Amino acid sequence: GFVAQSPLGGYFIMVDWRGVAPSHIKDDVAFARWLISDIGVACIPPSFFYREADRPLVAHMARFAVCKKDETLQAAVRRLERLIK
Repeated sequence: GFVAQSPLGGYFIMVDWRGVAPSHIKDDVAFARWLISDIGVACIPPSFFYREADRPLVAHMARFAVCKKDETLQAAVRRLERLIK
């Protein structure tokens, strides 16, 4: 349900979360809080990296760090599988 942007390098991947979030989630901060509390996976709300006027451009995105141990990433995948509808 995530739509991922293929990174050209780095330690992060950006995804559009609208395909997996409950309908009451309206922005990246609310999504990040929900994902942590209900699914047990942390992400970074990218709007914090943007000027106030530009934050709506990424309000539907989440930033995941992928510079983790394989075991950590595999555990995150198992938890994120709960989002499959």
